[in-house]
Amino acid sequence: MPDFVLGHTQSWIDHFASQGHDARALAAGVEGAIYDLGRGLIAEVWRERATVDLERMQSFYADVAAAGLPFQTPEIIEIRQVDGTSVTYETFSVPWPLCPPPAACASWPFWMRISPCGPGCGISGQQR
Repeated sequence: MPDFVLGHTQSWIDHFASQGHDARALAAGVEGAIYDLGRGLIAEVWRERATVDLERMQSFYADVAAAGLPFQTPEIIEIRQVDGTSVTYETFSVPWPLCPPPAACASWPFWMRISPCGPGCGISGQQR
């Protein structure tokens, strides 16, 4: 793994397990590593994010979540410092396609019903 990617470690899995979570590695990248904690919760271990930056992000996510969008968006529930490393606890959003249900677009012109979800406006993959 390249040096600029923050990888998963057993010590973080053990840390989350000590808090009662059934943690498993979910994703990793340049900004951090993400762990699935179960029960709709994830933890993101940040490489270099100050608490003030994460608080700003938390506020933004809360505003987006309050907007009444037809799909779930992430929310930062808690920000912690663990041995000098920022960790956020967030809701886990299942990556559903951003497509309306078929009934919502039945009257749309055909060219508008061709969506990234496939022909038929929301008739492919899983739906919410």
